[in-house]
Amino acid sequence: MFLVKIGKKAFRPTIDKEVNYEYFRKENNECFCHIVIASEAKQSPVVLGFAKIRDCFVVPPRNDALGKCLLFEPLNLDFLNYLAHILLSGSNAQRQLGGFIADNVKGNHLERFPQHVREGIVLHRRVDAFTDDHELVREARALLRPYFGRYSGIFLDIFYDYFLAKNWRQFSKVPLRLFAYRFYAGMVWNRRWLPLSVKGFLWHFIGTNRLYKYSTLSGVQRALWIMGNYSSLPQMSEEAIQILLKHEQELEKGFLKFFPQVEEFAKTFTPPTP
Repeated sequence: MFLVKIGKKAFRPTIDKEVNYEYFRKENNECFCHIVIASEAKQSPVVLGFAKIRDCFVVPPRNDALGKCLLFEPLNLDFLNYLAHILLSGSNAQRQLGGFIADNVKGNHLERFPQHVREGIVLHRRVDAFTDDHELVREARALLRPYFGRYSGIFLDIFYDYFLAKNWRQFSKVPLRLFAYRFYAGMVWNRRWLPLSVKGFLWHFIGTNRLYKYSTLSGVQRALWIMGNYSSLPQMSEEAIQILLKHEQELEKGFLKFFPQVEEFAKTFTPPTP
């Protein structure tokens, strides 16, 4: 969790549930966040402007800047291929939640989570290691690298969720729309275990039906547009769709070979001992 420095003092920020993505802006592919300080001297919050997102938010000293800070953390670019990780986590709602939040949980000290959430986090990490080292995935990233450079893996994650949603009936007996609604319900029921950075976009994620929207090109483009505006990912939503269409047959063929293998890998997962 970030600390906000005000002079020589540091405060732990809290998430303002009323603030939404409009509080972000972007310049030259660098992210900024709207900083709001709740002042003791004034009833309404004091807007200090925008601060660059780094390891912490650095706020200029102010005499009236006393109290807590309200802000959002930046979008995590490692936290993208939601649909695949949720499906690979099995049917348990807490294990699915663990697969969903894993990239926003740092370190190996997972004792604060229930057993099934811990299992989902660990499984997610093992699936990532399996995926990163897979020949078909490396080939797909190499295909996209001339277009996206160091972001090729991020775009591939999104494309793979699109292919999964597009071919959903091959991998699940539960219709995608119902699968998504069940996950949303489980996520809300278990929201106490969500990191603050995930709680910040929980209702937007559900309200836009993000999981189901991956089944359409317009939904993929919208996801890319959001990340292009509210993270360090370049704004290439329209170009990315054209590139996807250009290489769709080749990329989808590779995905359909790869995903059954990662499914089998996930089935061999042995939960860590408590």
